[in-house]
Amino acid sequence: MGVSNIDQAMSHPAASTDGRLDGARRELLEANERLRMANEELARRYEKAREMDELKSRFFASVSHELRTPLTLILGPVARRLAADGVLPDERRELEVIERNARLVLRYVTDLLDVARLEAESKPLTYTEFDLALLVRLMASQFETVASERRIRFGVDAPDALTAQADFDKVRRILLNLLANAFKVVPYGGVVSVWLYARAGRAIIGVQDNGPGVAPEVREAVFESFREWRDGVDREAAGAGLGLAVVREFAALHGGSAAVDDAPGGGALFTVSLPLVAPDGTALNVAPSTAREESDLPGADVLRGLLSPRISAPPAEPDRPLVLVVEDNPDMNRFIAVVLGPHYRVATAFDGKEGLDMALAFQPDLILSDVMMPRMSGERMVRALRKHRELAEVPVIMLTGKADDALRVDLLTEGVQDYLNKPFSAEELLARIGARISARRRQEAALKALRADMEELLKQQVASQTAAAIAHELNQPLNALASYTDAALRLLQAGNPAPEKLQRALEGGAAQTQRAGQVVRELLQFFQGREAATEAIDLREAVDRALAVVESNGLDGFDSRIRLATDLPRVRANRLQVEKVLVNLVCNGVDAMRGAGVNPQSIAIEVRQVADGSMVQVTVQDRGPGLSEEAVRRVFQPFFTTKPTGIGMGLAISRALVEANGGRLWAEPASGAGGIFHFTLPRVA
Repeated sequence: MGVSNIDQAMSHPAASTDGRLDGARRELLEANERLRMANEELARRYEKAREMDELKSRFFASVSHELRTPLTLILGPVARRLAADGVLPDERRELEVIERNARLVLRYVTDLLDVARLEAESKPLTYTEFDLALLVRLMASQFETVASERRIRFGVDAPDALTAQADFDKVRRILLNLLANAFKVVPYGGVVSVWLYARAGRAIIGVQDNGPGVAPEVREAVFESFREWRDGVDREAAGAGLGLAVVREFAALHGGSAAVDDAPGGGALFTVSLPLVAPDGTALNVAPSTAREESDLPGADVLRGLLSPRISAPPAEPDRPLVLVVEDNPDMNRFIAVVLGPHYRVATAFDGKEGLDMALAFQPDLILSDVMMPRMSGERMVRALRKHRELAEVPVIMLTGKADDALRVDLLTEGVQDYLNKPFSAEELLARIGARISARRRQEAALKALRADMEELLKQQVASQTAAAIAHELNQPLNALASYTDAALRLLQAGNPAPEKLQRALEGGAAQTQRAGQVVRELLQFFQGREAATEAIDLREAVDRALAVVESNGLDGFDSRIRLATDLPRVRANRLQVEKVLVNLVCNGVDAMRGAGVNPQSIAIEVRQVADGSMVQVTVQDRGPGLSEEAVRRVFQPFFTTKPTGIGMGLAISRALVEANGGRLWAEPASGAGGIFHFTLPRVA
């Protein structure tokens, strides 16, 4: 190899390495450029989001300020009117509803403004020194009346005194929001507890209820502004979603915290931790008075709403349709009841469970229900209603504060006839309810007419069955009567060589005539619904008489095997009806064996006392082809028969007769093993 070739070969690896390095440098530069552009885009989007948050906060603050003016103009005149003399009771109630709900809106506006200020970091704390234990007891006392009305066990555990340096108004808002939240979710007859203690320079405030609790996956979401969350029972947190957000934000402003966990024994436990001492160098303002008027408290509107009067049972006016109102907001519940009162009977419930119980008790003509309620939501209540036959067709109108197409579809799918968005007018409410009740009345009238037609057809069918049954039951004694009459005629035609035989034939004919008359009387009593006379019957004698009747009907030539239990008690029944059942079962078995060509033919009859001693059971079994499961399901239906001849009434009549005597008749499917029938009768006490 020449020198030039060697040099060329040695230069190739270096050139290859330089090429790879150049490629890597280009890729690194491109990656850096992409990263720079991504960071710029991220910064731009962050700035845009921050601007949007600022715009949102300013918008909320502006709206809150603007809403305060009309609210003031509502509350002021209403307060003056309430303070005036001569206000009629009905007018006073309506004014109180206006004032209460206007204050509730004002509370939401205040929360909204506070959140906007917090996000804008423009709401400084005003520190004062006050007795936190006294404040806790004062705020708790505002809920004592509602606790008493709703049978809620309400306890407060706080020291005699505990000095704190904090923003008095914000701490009071924390307490009221926590207590209001607890009383809104706790059930009737529940438990709410509040306590306060000091630990390591901090005040620990706890509010516990035995309501539905808060699921672990939403325990952070409950403290977020405007976040909707569902508790463990189907209702969304009431209000604007700001109360608990304000609690956490106000606690954080103080350098504290707020959290929720499971309460011992079930429910929710909200805990707030606050420093007892203001930061160094903080100026302390003059402590405010804790004795403020109840109407000035931010939670007073909640209290008065929870105490609104109830209308639990409908008035006794059966000619007017009954409407059941299921709404957890007391003011809305009463408003609807007042609107409907002049036109309908009204019953009210305050949650889905109470609504379900009242619907089952009162059988209303229409149900008007809210969607989101404690204990059981409106959706779950409707599903439960539709499981009861008596409530399956009751029209339901749902009230909802959401204009949600998906929710509307879900409600209609669950069996709801109509829905109404809040707010609604009284006129629209009355129109919707009137239309639904009128439609139901028309449907009921049509069903009544159809039922009358069906009853007429049923009467005709019963008449036909009665005639067929009488013909069926008369067939046996009439056949026997014909046999006796034929025998008597032959004897007379022969010059009466055997007077005793002629006498037996005439006596047999007379007996069969009497039996035919008794059959007609008994069947007419049965189909007319009249009770037949009962007596204490010895089933041994009843079996013997039944076999004698079968033999007299010309169905002899079979073996009968009778097995009777020892110490067999008597039964309480109609003697002729029991013998008729035995005759029918034996004749049915003999016909089945002869139709199938079975030889030898035998009927087994067993009589024994059942295990509990209250009934006596009779079993009749033949050696015929038996019954399939399909035949067993239909064999007791009128006009069903497995025989080539007959009208199929014997077993239907037999079952009806046994049941009329307090017993039960059934068959066993035993294809190829003979027909097996059992019936029971009550023993003599």
